[in-house]
Amino acid sequence: MRDFLLGNWGLQCVALGKQHPLQVLAAVLAMAILAIQLAFGRPGSSDGDAGGFDCGDGDGGSCGD
Repeated sequence: MRDFLLGNWGLQCVALGKQHPLQVLAAVLAMAILAIQLAFGRPGSSDGDAGGFDCGDGDGGSCGD
């Protein structure tokens, strides 16, 4: 079942998780935080901007400047 879900990388991911569990946990949490931030935007934003990026939406926000 594990090979079916993760394909060829399954055993390598399991081995990495066993060797470096805290680093794997930190990476998973960082990816989850990034995904939530990109999906839901800035908390407390009341200007109707649903996304986390201000690039080219006409509200004067800078894009990487």
